[in-house]
Amino acid sequence: MSISAMLKISTNQKLRKPLLVYLGLTAFCIVLDRVYFLLGHGVESPYMLWLFLYPLLGGILPLGLAWIFVDHANEVPLFRLAYNAFNTGMATLLLGSVLSGVIEIAGTASPYPPYFLVVGWIVYAGSILLFGSGLLLRKIKSFKKS
Repeated sequence: MSISAMLKISTNQKLRKPLLVYLGLTAFCIVLDRVYFLLGHGVESPYMLWLFLYPLLGGILPLGLAWIFVDHANEVPLFRLAYNAFNTGMATLLLGSVLSGVIEIAGTASPYPPYFLVVGWIVYAGSILLFGSGLLLRKIKSFKKS
């Protein structure tokens, strides 16, 4: 596909793929929790039990809102940086939650999982702020043009 053809793809089509990926990731997290519950001799951890909420509420909800309310979101300044930080924050949160759950189910302790969760939330919140800043910059540019 050429670059000119890629630029003609609407924002709705560009955001559909990440929405489907996060939906699949939500299903994978549910399956992972159930399988780990069965293999963990019936021991359950809240970190694993509620793992699916990260991609569901933290992934699908913001991307769905951007899909509905923001016209041409991929043309927002700082969009790519915010999108990459969004995915990085989400991956860090998922990894930290899985690691916390596995360590809790194993009955051991480690000082590292809270760091994953804190850094994940910081990066995730930063991505939301970057996207909001990009929307504000776009609004200022359009206001100056008119």
